[in-house]
Amino acid sequence: MKKTLLGNWGGVRLVGLDLIRIVSALIVFLFHAYNPIGYRYGILNIFIKNGAIFMVAFFILSGFSMAINYGKKDLTEWSEYRPYLIKRIISIYPVYIAVYLLYIIFQNDLSFKNNIIIAPIELSMTQSWFSTLFSYTHNGGTWFLSCIFVCYIIYPLGAKLFAQMSLKERVLLMSGMYLLCSYAPVIPHRFSENVQVIYSNVLFRTVEFVIGIAMAFFQNDLRIYIFFKKISKFSYLVVESILFVAAITIAGRLRLNYLYESFVAIPFFAFVILQVSLMENKQFGIFNSSLTTYLSNISYCFFLAQFFVWDMVKKVREVIPLSNYISLLVAFGVCAAISVLLYELVQKPIKSLMVQKL
Repeated sequence: MKKTLLGNWGGVRLVGLDLIRIVSALIVFLFHAYNPIGYRYGILNIFIKNGAIFMVAFFILSGFSMAINYGKKDLTEWSEYRPYLIKRIISIYPVYIAVYLLYIIFQNDLSFKNNIIIAPIELSMTQSWFSTLFSYTHNGGTWFLSCIFVCYIIYPLGAKLFAQMSLKERVLLMSGMYLLCSYAPVIPHRFSENVQVIYSNVLFRTVEFVIGIAMAFFQNDLRIYIFFKKISKFSYLVVESILFVAAITIAGRLRLNYLYESFVAIPFFAFVILQVSLMENKQFGIFNSSLTTYLSNISYCFFLAQFFVWDMVKKVREVIPLSNYISLLVAFGVCAAISVLLYELVQKPIKSLMVQKL
């Protein structure tokens, strides 16, 4: 590659990015609890009701993380691309298959014949190419994996192109992608009631991922690097977060669907992710710990585990009259337990085994 990143991470774990991942997973969990459990969140109710917007954070963060981990490699060479792709597959596929099988056994309502028919789509993680079948093919939330896998495949090409672009070209391309994502919800809103056409759309989620790559490569410009380094302070993050919560709350009161909120969410998450990546780990105080690292590691499992939780909590509430608050705690505890089991029994050992072989 003609250019590389200015950031010199050297394999050091960035606590700020871990915290964004953890907070995003928690907000999405609270969002999913809004309807199944019916829990309400007081003054944060409208904000949490639109918590699906934090899926934008996951895609931008994934693109950014790929760039800071692989930004110095030319993955368009097969000798580099092959181990990269294998590692990416290992990071998501074993847990994905475990969740897929568990879902079929315990929660799937399709007939045996229909499960066989749909199995090639599930096994190849191409569900999101069939947006009209969302409730049949996504086993809760596996649309995310379907989209992120495509992002991993195309990352090397996107990274190489960004590395060779000028700052002006990057800004123009990123601005165009941002406007595309901001305008896209207008179409299904005007002509269709199927919002999942946008929500789980491979193209638009890939665009968010590419925006994350672009944010990492912006550090090739010394002026941008110095600017973000100066404003990378915890106090600034608190103020920015409060303003973001207020903006999403206002949008919710105006009855704007969370798909429209990408207009605010994309620049916010892109800005904050670059900002925290330039902060020293010690700036995060007590959050700079092994617990934060572990919670970040299991966040992927936590996301997938929650789709087994809601029916379990509903059945418990049929027997024991639990308040919404207690129901939420029970759901969180069950989800955390399942995610730890998935991580310790599936993701972690398989990943360790494959890394040794590679």
